[in-house]
Amino acid sequence: MRKSIFIKGLLVLPCLFAFTFLFAQNQENLLEKTVYLSQKEGSLLYFVKYLNELPDIHFFYDESVVPDQTIRLRHKKWKLKVLLAKLFKNTTVEHEYLSGQIILRKKKKSKVILSGTIKVDGEQLPGATVYVPELNIGSATDANGYYSLLLPPGRYRSVFSFIGHERENRTLLLNDDTSMDINLNPSINSLGEVVVSAPQKTQVELLKTAQTGVHKVDIKQLKRLPTLGGAMDILKGMQTLPGVQNATPGITNFSVRGGTYDQNLVLLDGIPVYNTAHSLGFFSAINPDAIDQVTLYKGNIPARYGGRISSIADMQTSNRLVKKFNLEGGVNFTNSQLSLNIPLGKKASLRISGRLGYPEVATGLLGLIYFFRRDAVRNQVVYTESNYADLVTSLLVNVSDKDQIKITSLYSQDVFFGREIISDRKFFWQSMGASINWRHQFNESLQGSFNLHYSNFDKKYRFQNFTDRSLAYEWLGGIQQIGGKMDFTYQVSSRSSFNFGADLTKHLFRPGKTENSRGINDTTLDNYHALESGLYFMHQLELNPKLRINYGARISGFYNIGGNKYVYDEAQNLTETQRFGTGQLMDSFFALEPRLNVHYQLTPNSTLKAAYSRNYQYLFQVNNSTVQLPSNIWLPANDNIKPRFADQFSLGYFTTLDKKGKLEFSAEAYAHFMHRVTDYRDNAHLFLNDNLATEIRTGTGQAYGLELMLRKKGKKFNGAISYTLSKVAFNIPGINQGESYAPRYDRPHNLSMNVSYELGRRWRISSTFTYMSGSNVTLPVGLIVVNNRLYNYFTKRNAFRLPYFMQWDIAITLKSRQRKRWQGEWTFGVTNVLNRRNPLAVFRDQQYYSPVDNNGRFANMFLFGWMPYVSYRFKF
Repeated sequence: MRKSIFIKGLLVLPCLFAFTFLFAQNQENLLEKTVYLSQKEGSLLYFVKYLNELPDIHFFYDESVVPDQTIRLRHKKWKLKVLLAKLFKNTTVEHEYLSGQIILRKKKKSKVILSGTIKVDGEQLPGATVYVPELNIGSATDANGYYSLLLPPGRYRSVFSFIGHERENRTLLLNDDTSMDINLNPSINSLGEVVVSAPQKTQVELLKTAQTGVHKVDIKQLKRLPTLGGAMDILKGMQTLPGVQNATPGITNFSVRGGTYDQNLVLLDGIPVYNTAHSLGFFSAINPDAIDQVTLYKGNIPARYGGRISSIADMQTSNRLVKKFNLEGGVNFTNSQLSLNIPLGKKASLRISGRLGYPEVATGLLGLIYFFRRDAVRNQVVYTESNYADLVTSLLVNVSDKDQIKITSLYSQDVFFGREIISDRKFFWQSMGASINWRHQFNESLQGSFNLHYSNFDKKYRFQNFTDRSLAYEWLGGIQQIGGKMDFTYQVSSRSSFNFGADLTKHLFRPGKTENSRGINDTTLDNYHALESGLYFMHQLELNPKLRINYGARISGFYNIGGNKYVYDEAQNLTETQRFGTGQLMDSFFALEPRLNVHYQLTPNSTLKAAYSRNYQYLFQVNNSTVQLPSNIWLPANDNIKPRFADQFSLGYFTTLDKKGKLEFSAEAYAHFMHRVTDYRDNAHLFLNDNLATEIRTGTGQAYGLELMLRKKGKKFNGAISYTLSKVAFNIPGINQGESYAPRYDRPHNLSMNVSYELGRRWRISSTFTYMSGSNVTLPVGLIVVNNRLYNYFTKRNAFRLPYFMQWDIAITLKSRQRKRWQGEWTFGVTNVLNRRNPLAVFRDQQYYSPVDNNGRFANMFLFGWMPYVSYRFKF
């Protein structure tokens, strides 16, 4: 029996071998078959269907798998094997010959991308997190609320979360790139609430970036708080953050960690905003209704930004499409606003936001008070002619799932005349700008963004001597910038990514000229042309679950092109003027700007961050005043005034104090070392001076500080307390007799508090409180007589400190009853409840001053005292 089975096996085995050989030979013969095509161009699906109709060729496939892709061939005669390889070479489809059929299926990927946006009430949410517990991989959304994770194919659970909102859990089967938009809901306290365990929270907290000295400005909270005249102001809101100071109360100029005003760069969708103020700086030129997100970098400035050494304020309009037409606006004592949101089909939308300002109405009311009250304060700004307008438009187009284009424009203009401030000058400002931003997803690992921008700032003032009508002139100046940049992000893995890019900018500086002059000759200063370039590379690497670093560098360059080059000796005497033709390189500068961030997870609720950065700045502002005057001009660095640079070290501790992550605390210390800082010698001549290098001195500056902040976020109660302890000192040879001195904005103590509380569905109460040490000023200590004329006698620079600044504001908001379309709210508030006369400027009061007695009495000029206001906002 066994022998019979063995013999049968021997007979069957050759038959199986022969069958297999003949089948393989037939398969090989089929793939070697020559086919003739009817055309050389068509879709991939067309060629598949055509071949499927030929004898002996059979395809097995799903049409949804075959991409809509056009194929172009060189000839019509092909071997089937070569043709199949050609057709599917650069596609997402792979083929296999099996059992007489050609099977088509999607190519298996080693990595797939999970991407999308995280939103709250339809608005993109920056800083939200997505986490995959099975792989211990996560990411955070960028400034546009966009996230992207590179994962191996498989079935995973994904957790989407943001502080103060309910987590969203999704189970996903990822075999291909997947796009998913998530909407989070605010968390609601209720009985039976599910408590998230510590291990899961630990995993999510690991997603925080290594960046230090960065703040996401809470626009919604700013809109809840009381403001001057009821007009919300983003730049003044930023001054409540730790590390941000101001020399003059009520002015939008700000200093960050000891830097000067011109060391800050404000961007609006990539447009450099050189004029950030209306009405000498009493109001911001940034329309808050046009802004969706604001990020302030005050420490380690990311390498993709360049040109400033203290801070970058990156403001973005909305990156979400408008689904329904709506408008919103408001009116208050100082301005009126109106915004239109217009859908343009399913893939595009237009936003238009405009303001019309009339601060002269408020100051006129103060003037009436002074007129009817003889005991009213004299030294108050009450007589001004001030009005302004601004307009921001943003066109957003979602071209495809991988492409988004945004076109933004801005315009603003100002007129100001203040009798108490500068009685013989009337000021004019005008700003225009535009940008095109394109974001593109190249593949599963590479994302790029591209920017083209234009910015122009014109300013002038009209001088009229009221005592001598024969003397008058108009002064004009400005700056123009045209540039482009490209930024790329390459995701190597979930623990490693690269950021790199380049930018190029052309500057045109117009230092000033006079025209329509009487009593003097018209004068025109030389314009300056310059190019600025930058290359950068950064690597973000997670070394282990607790330690993350971000390191890299920026290489910057600056090139002065054409014009006159002035050469001076050691005594600042002009020895030579060298002339360069148009386009000819006059001088150039190059610099390496390293960056390093270290992030260490101490506990599930706390992190420690350290950073070092060096930044270079090639522009400086000739500014000898604390307010925004047209005569404050921008000029390029050159061989006489070298580029400034700064080194900053920072160490910070960040933690959440409750399980829900709604109570946050941070403490950050910094040391800011500034090199080649500029200031002006005593009695400097800055007006229409081609030889400004003889008036400017350079030296060093040091700033040290400790910043504390406690923030509470919730459904009803929101607020923050911040405190800054700091010291700033300049040491510039030739100024203050070579001794170190403090700039005006050096305020050792700065305390700011803001709170808002929802009393119910319709009522809200909010309040702000600010305390700051007084600013530093230079005051005369006596008088001297020269040629029978009296002159003030000054000693040390900024040796006097003004009284402390303190202001308490309060507001109550009443919302309208809920309606289908129309929503409105009234706000009743009081600015400066304590009625303090916080000094705006200090001057010798001529009413009490007598040269004979030489009593040297000074008086404070202040902006306003106790001021009530009413404002109304609506949405339709």
